[in-house]
Amino acid sequence: MSNTELIAIVVFVAVAAFGIIDAIRTPILVKRFYRDKKFTEPGRQLLEEVSDSGLLTDMYTDCFYTGSEQGLQVRQCKAWSTKRRQFTLSKKSRKRNQTAWSITVIDAKFLPVTFQALPTIVPEAIGYIGDGRSIEFPGDDKLSNRYHVSTDNAALVRAALVDELRDFLLQTEVVALEVTQDLIVLKRKWAAHLVLERLQNEIDFVVKLHNKLAGAHS
Repeated sequence: MSNTELIAIVVFVAVAAFGIIDAIRTPILVKRFYRDKKFTEPGRQLLEEVSDSGLLTDMYTDCFYTGSEQGLQVRQCKAWSTKRRQFTLSKKSRKRNQTAWSITVIDAKFLPVTFQALPTIVPEAIGYIGDGRSIEFPGDDKLSNRYHVSTDNAALVRAALVDELRDFLLQTEVVALEVTQDLIVLKRKWAAHLVLERLQNEIDFVVKLHNKLAGAHS
């Protein structure tokens, strides 16, 4: 066996071992993260029972963590499509159904606006074009090109999605966002190797967004 082959085997074994260790370690760290924040764990739940948001239709979770952040109720989970285990000949459908999602829901106090921001790559976003509620962000092509935003209060949304809120939306991994008068729902693909950092970032984002929107109303 050549040195090159030996090095390749060692690297392969090391990567495989790291993957196994990380798969075991991550859930433990997640539980500790929520325990330290004093979040509770109600258990398995259909997300439609939590919110009527279109972002959560036909999704479920095995573990919904609930707690308080700055006086607001926050719920977070790792979720999947209810079709996750259904057989389909379509490879594309199987991949979509088996995708894990990170969901953050905040029970907002009354907000003076409703809006939805969907990645422009999502086919469903096409349905909102021409509905009279779609808006652009003049002078901000980056945000306009990345997200399709529909709202009943364009001025308020444009004023809110600036600074760190804008930076969050323009991260490499796009998100789907919906705001109603009493809920904020955030959805993006689960990334195990970034989970702890992301969970806290998602909480920070929805709380800041809530406070900015609520502050504009007061």
